Order: sequence, then C-alpha cells, then structure tokens
Amino acid sequence: MEPSVVFVIACCFSSPAFFLAGGLGWRLLSERKKTKAEHQALKFQIDKVSADALLAVRDEWFLEIADANYNSELEVEVKFVYLLMRFLGYGINDLKMRVSVEVQVGRQRASGIADWVVYNEKMGKPFLVIEAKEPNQLLTSAVQEQARSYAYGLSAPFYMVTNGKEVRIYERKIDSDLEVISLLTKEIAQNWYQMEQIVGKKKPLM
Repeated sequence: MEPSVVFVIACCFSSPAFFLAGGLGWRLLSERKKTKAEHQALKFQIDKVSADALLAVRDEWFLEIADANYNSELEVEVKFVYLLMRFLGYGINDLKMRVSVEVQVGRQRASGIADWVVYNEKMGKPFLVIEAKEPNQLLTSAVQEQARSYAYGLSAPFYMVTNGKEVRIYERKIDSDLEVISLLTKEIAQNWYQMEQIVGKKKPLM
C-alpha cells in the first residue's frame, strides 16, 4: 500500500479535523488517479495517430515502388532496402552497412563485404543479410550464392537478394536453403503480412 494511502486512513481515525483532512486526501488521490488515467488515454491516442500516420506513409510507398525506376544499386539501397527494413520495424541501430565477413571460396578463406546486415536486437546477432544489385542485374544463382556465403559467414538464418524490382528471401538450411519469399516489388503490398511474419522485427526472435 502506498504511504499516501496509509496516511489518509490514519487521518480518518484520529479526529474530526483529521477526518476532514482525510476526505480531502481521498479527493487528491482520486484526482491523481484520474489525471494518470487521462495521461494514459492521451498517450494511447498519440500512439494511435502516430501508427496511423506511419501506415499512411507506408501505403504511399507501396504505390511508389510498384513502378519505381532506380538508376543505380545505391538508389535501390536507399529508396527501397532501407525503407523496407524500417517499415518492417527495424531501427537505425538494427541495421549495419558494408559489414566485413570471412567467406569460404573452395578450400580458401576470403574476405567479403555484405551490403546490409539486420541484427537481432536482443541477442546482438545477425538475423538477415541483404545483397542489393543494380535494377538491370538479374537475380541469378550466383547472386544467391554470394548472399548465402555472407549469411553463412555471419551465421545469419535468413538472407535476401533484390534489385529493386524483385525480392527473394531465403532461410538458410544445412543441405539446401528454403526460398520463403519470391515476388515482384509491386506485389509487396498484398504480401505484406507474410513478409512481416517471416522477417519482420515483431516476429519471434531466433
């Protein structure tokens, strides 16, 4: 029990004067609880407005990427990859660019650079490796293997390849990887729930 509540109860049993003071105390406590409830209600309203505004921006972005023209790999990263990750719930501290990684090339070890690495915030481990390509570059098996080698080197369970027009996400397995998402960027809106469930930040962390 809060000390203020104990004080009010004691006042009520002491004297008439204290009884009146106790009544005033109860009013003050009630007002404080009321104010707290009002603050919570206001915070809920602000959070809802913020969430609605973010959804509106995301939905506008869905329309923009449907027929976007990127001039370079850098534009794919800035205008597509970064915003995709932010809308999936990841913060700035969850995202790292140009991450050095040791990869296996035949029997030799070599150094590579992963374009983007999305980290598991709670465990501080890589969760998703992203390999971005120029808009006109096809997402061939060689591109997939490059991304996979980075994911393997960083022990990331998922990796993604994209050229801004297509998105493919794989879950890394021991024998053969599983393609969990493969779609055109203009199809992201109708497949958003699936993407959130697989690689969104709110999904259970591995």
